[in-house]
Amino acid sequence: RDKGNTALTTIKLPNTKEGAILIEVIYTLQTMAPPIFQTDSYLPLTPIRILIDEQGNDLGEKVSYDQIAPRLTNVKKETARAIVKSEAKKIKQLLKTARDFAGQQAATLRKDSERLAMNSLSAEHQRLVFLKKTNPSIRQNEVDFIADKKKAVQAHIQSAPLHLHATRIIITI
Repeated sequence: RDKGNTALTTIKLPNTKEGAILIEVIYTLQTMAPPIFQTDSYLPLTPIRILIDEQGNDLGEKVSYDQIAPRLTNVKKETARAIVKSEAKKIKQLLKTARDFAGQQAATLRKDSERLAMNSLSAEHQRLVFLKKTNPSIRQNEVDFIADKKKAVQAHIQSAPLHLHATRIIITI
């Protein structure tokens, strides 16, 4: 189950109805591979930020963190609890939508990283195979290691988990 830091804040936005809910989440994507595979070379720790409105539209590309952060106002704990309780169903649905968006971005990142890794490791494997034909000091286990590494790196990238790090519920005022 996802866990992370959660905050509820308010923001004054022009041309936005009062009481609208925005959800901002920060996920990270990272492989969990032993250092020998060097998967961080292909898929480093990558943050994924999603900002969605009540209609489920992803506003993250249009509205940056730096644009909204200075305009946010903290809400008292009791008020925040009351808002979350009264809007729980809507908030849960928006969080699910945000997770779906993050999952789509993660899938694209995994695919791009896998392509990068396979191109790099295939070139390395081909180079060793070619060198082995003319250089007897290249051992078969070196060639095999790259082939095995390629499979392992691919598996680790494909299974890189998405972790929720922070959730911010933003109420427009």
